Amino acid sequence: KTRRQDGKKPLAVWLVCDGPVDAIWIENLNTVLDDNKLLTLASGDRLNMTDNMKVCFEPENLNNASPATVSRAGIVFVSDAELGGGIGRGEWKPWDPVIRSKLFAFRKDERIVPVDCPTVLSKEVSETLMGMYEKFVDPAIKFYNKECTILVQTGVSHQLINSYFLLLPLIAECEGIPSKSLLEKIFWFTLSWSFAGLLDTDDRDRFSDGFVRQHCKTIPE
Repeated sequence: KTRRQDGKKPLAVWLVCDGPVDAIWIENLNTVLDDNKLLTLASGDRLNMTDNMKVCFEPENLNNASPATVSRAGIVFVSDAELGGGIGRGEWKPWDPVIRSKLFAFRKDERIVPVDCPTVLSKEVSETLMGMYEKFVDPAIKFYNKECTILVQTGVSHQLINSYFLLLPLIAECEGIPSKSLLEKIFWFTLSWSFAGLLDTDDRDRFSDGFVRQHCKTIPE
């Protein structure tokens, strides 16, 4: 049913499909995406989309999408190169802007920017953590992909965001600004879980012993 808001225009209804585009089911949506706005089910039933219904796809790529599907959708493509990771800082790091925007979040008009950041870190803490991300993330990715069997494939940016949200409550428990040595332990703890959490037990030990403890000697057993 079309929902209305106090007699005003109908509320927009968004159907968000997050995941890979499969060649089989995406073809069934071609009539939904064109001017017909009609979904035909396997039973033969037909469902009409109302004018206030929108469909948004968030796939990693369009490898399995046909030209018919692509031509019916507005495509917004953002490549890693366009993110500008590491530009002006020597080496190109596509994950850089993602974690940098979180660590250097700021307040604007009583709101935190970006809006998905729950808190603002001090400049000293942000710079210390960013330095460790810049130094160790790429070697971690290399070891992770070469030496470990990954059970669940996911993007590096997603893993680093997980590490960010893991370190926030640990920093919040510190009294005042945590020392550099404590930040180092927090960094390695959160980076370990954001990467090794997707591995089996043996590979977790391999990642810990073969990489983490080789770079951080202060982590307790």
